[in-house]
Formats: sequence, C-alpha cells, structure tokens
Amino acid sequence: MVQRGFRRAERVSATVLRILSESLTRDIRDPRLGAVVFTKADMNDDLRIATVQFQLLGKQCSPESSEVREALAGLENAKGFFRRELGSGLQIKFTPDLRFYFDTSLTTIMRINEILEQVRPSDQ
Repeated sequence: MVQRGFRRAERVSATVLRILSESLTRDIRDPRLGAVVFTKADMNDDLRIATVQFQLLGKQCSPESSEVREALAGLENAKGFFRRELGSGLQIKFTPDLRFYFDTSLTTIMRINEILEQVRPSDQ
C-alpha cells in the first residue's frame, strides 16, 4: 500500500501556526502576551478546530502559574482577532475555532534532566 504524503490537516496546521505567530508579533499589543510564543498547532480532520500550544519565552512556568493564566486570558481575549486573521489567510471553507493550551513539553524535559542529573554517577 502506498502511503500518502502529508494530510491536509497537517498542511493547514503549519499555515495556522505561521499566521498566528506573525499576527502575534506584528499586531498584538497586549502586555500579557509579550512573552508568548506559539509552539505547535494541530487541526482536527474536518479543519474546524485548531488546537494551539504556547510557551512563555525565557520562563519556566507551571501550567497553574499566574503568568500562564494571564497569558491564556490574553489569548482568549484576542481570539476574535486571530480568527479574522486566519479567515483572510487560509483558503478553507470555515475559519477554525481556536483552543489555546500551555505547552508543558519544556517543563517535562527540564524535570527529566534534573532527575538524570541526580542519578548520574559523579566523576570523582
């Protein structure tokens, strides 16, 4: 069986991430979003929902921290603007609904590194 190339949802996800990142750096002036960086976008197969993950630049935060909650509130506040930008930049029938989530992968990697440092034998 021949494997197909990228699914359409994966191609659209890359475009969504690019449009949102450009809009964030170029047009958004909300101070709550000054350190926000979009890390990943995933589209569901019918292209109606975009799940967008973000990270706070230069900060190690837990998902429950006040900085993350403030950034999430800022993103929710700017959701209408982001959807308008997507509507004009995407060539699809429906503008996807946006769902923002804090990307915990960096926190997980840092925690794994801490554990490895603790169990690594010292060179004495």
